[in-house]
Amino acid sequence: MEQAVELTMQRKVSKGDEAEVKWPPVTSRRGLARRMDIRSARRIIVRNANPLLRSSFSLIASSFDGLAIMLAALVSGSFYHAAVYGSPPVLEPLIQMGGMTALIVIIANVVRGDYAIAKYLTSDGHVLRQFKIWNMALVGGTVFAFLTKTGDIFSRGTVLAFYTLGFLFL
Repeated sequence: MEQAVELTMQRKVSKGDEAEVKWPPVTSRRGLARRMDIRSARRIIVRNANPLLRSSFSLIASSFDGLAIMLAALVSGSFYHAAVYGSPPVLEPLIQMGGMTALIVIIANVVRGDYAIAKYLTSDGHVLRQFKIWNMALVGGTVFAFLTKTGDIFSRGTVLAFYTLGFLFL
């Protein structure tokens, strides 16, 4: 057993000489400062992820997105209403607005495959993707409120506060 451990910590050089090698091996030019590349770490996480985690990650991530959007709707509506009118707001319309927007965001992310672990761990264009989806969801929610004639419940200030706070929460 000790020989197997020793062999993993050493490598054979030409003519059978043995030399010690630092573990893990250096894979980049920057050498000792960065032993592992971020991409290889992501690949290791995705490859070695527990199957239960892999299958439930989408559900967990979408639940957190939905909760963040609902929280943003409640916080922005409550604070705006308390600051402008000095009284607590009616929470039912805020919950409906947050729920409808959260549903649009979650469906768009599921369709695009943004809740897959590999795509979720990459930061390439993540903010831009979320910005596009957030704008689409808010426009969709506004159109839905107009078509159902429920848009008069929300003030412009509440919608602007929800737009800003919701994007920051995502």
